[in-house]
Amino acid sequence: MAAIMRDEPPELSESGRNISPALDHIVRHCLEKDRDHRFQSARDIVFALSEASLPAVTSGVGVGVLARPGISKRSPVFLVATCALVLLGVVATILLQRRPPATAKTPPAAIGPSIAVLPFTNLSSDKDQEYFSDGLSEELMGLLTKVKELHVAGRMASFAFKGKTEELASIGQKLHVATVLEGSVRRSGDQLRVSTQLVNVADGYQIWAETYGRRVTDVFAVQDEIAGAVVTALKVKLLPQERLASSHRTTNMEAYNRYLMGRQFFARHDLEGYSQAAIAYEGALALDPNYAAAHAALAVTLMGVVDFAKSRAEQADAQRKALAAAEKAVELDPTLPEGYSARANIRSYIGRDWAGAEEDFQRALSLDPSDPMTHAGYGRLLARLGQLPEAIAECRKATELDPLFVRGWVWLGSYLNSIGQLPEARKALTRVLEISPKSEYGRYYLAVTEILAGNSTVALGVVGTPTTSLRRTIVALAEHDLGHAKEAQQALDDLIAQHRLTAPYRVAVVYAWRGEKDRAFEWLDRAYEQSDTGLPTLVFDPLVAKLRDDPRFAAMLKKLNLPVGK
Repeated sequence: MAAIMRDEPPELSESGRNISPALDHIVRHCLEKDRDHRFQSARDIVFALSEASLPAVTSGVGVGVLARPGISKRSPVFLVATCALVLLGVVATILLQRRPPATAKTPPAAIGPSIAVLPFTNLSSDKDQEYFSDGLSEELMGLLTKVKELHVAGRMASFAFKGKTEELASIGQKLHVATVLEGSVRRSGDQLRVSTQLVNVADGYQIWAETYGRRVTDVFAVQDEIAGAVVTALKVKLLPQERLASSHRTTNMEAYNRYLMGRQFFARHDLEGYSQAAIAYEGALALDPNYAAAHAALAVTLMGVVDFAKSRAEQADAQRKALAAAEKAVELDPTLPEGYSARANIRSYIGRDWAGAEEDFQRALSLDPSDPMTHAGYGRLLARLGQLPEAIAECRKATELDPLFVRGWVWLGSYLNSIGQLPEARKALTRVLEISPKSEYGRYYLAVTEILAGNSTVALGVVGTPTTSLRRTIVALAEHDLGHAKEAQQALDDLIAQHRLTAPYRVAVVYAWRGEKDRAFEWLDRAYEQSDTGLPTLVFDPLVAKLRDDPRFAAMLKKLNLPVGK
């Protein structure tokens, strides 16, 4: 038993028999000690089995699943292989039927043609090639969003099902789509094979399927062909100005490779991930300095690094580089929506150039009206400009485009809090925690909802142990409302001791809620001097409502270049 857990199993080929490399690969993949290196779902096994029935990517390598003539049926290797294949075959049969049980909900009638592109399965022998298969999926999403008549589920929504075996009917229900595109990618040297299938989620029937065997350098052509085939299969009409081929590509394949690696690192959303992503994007730009998409991605990544800066100087350096990267992206490609979206966010954060940011958001949406992140970002800007109804509309649009977009739901809930629609805010923020139970901002704003509703004890239960600036803020507010002066002061003291340099705005919020105006404005001034990114939310933050009739409040808005009296 210990050997099973500890030792690597011998390769089937070591038996001296002529075993198919494909069979060897599939079985060993299933037996990986590291769970992250195994097949992540039964659906992945299905694609591996279907791939094994096709010619090899590289010449001279057979991929037949069954053992070749000459292997004794009494051989232990044969028996193991047969058992494995029987088991895999049963799983494959079940999944390929794709039919939901009689009790399953039928996906709602979609408004026109709609599709979700699920993350493609990496079948390469190199497990680290997953960034390439994920990148191919994302590129296909980008191409399909160019079709006005086709609704495409957002990246975060589709990737939420990565490695899961959820029924396609359920996926369609959650993403509000009628079809799903899924596939697999096998990369070996300079050879590439991509297998895809388009499935109707209502009945599980395959609408279209194809396998492409090309050189890696032809990956863009493969992407264009798949997108074109999907559009044809769904009988979607392209407008005269719509072209499925992207004009934002590089001609340097290694630069593209590093760009995809950067996106994979960025998706971790932590300091290490952002740092590695920045290195990858910079590597891509060293190979192709005119790669506008890489400049835009680098800009967004550096803004992520800003949140982890250990000093004001480090923060300022990352912000300066981020703005320069965004400016370069727009300069190189004036038709790239990501460039304008990145610059809009940076203008908001760094220069408080609200007018410039609004212009950029509008330009980005004119180029790509189906991007949920841009809609939510624009909504965030509108809220800071005091235009809450418009901000709520943009965030609703974002959550319609991507029902699993956490930030869209978070911001929607916070703005609903601001206009007093607490039941609706509670629904939106509860949805956040259903999608992402660890969301700090989801818990914070739901706790704010409960405090505004007079449910301070409930608010304490929402945030749990006060280990972050957001949670300590809630504890200080709730304990104050409950009349627990000692506990409230202790929470405030902890907030100041732990976060005075990183979250001075939160300290101001607590003093404002307690009605201690002088102390509140003292900390607002600190937040201004320290460029606290939370400071502009005072425009709509219901927790600082007691400050709004004070002349110092209007003076602070003027310093921030924000409208007064909204």
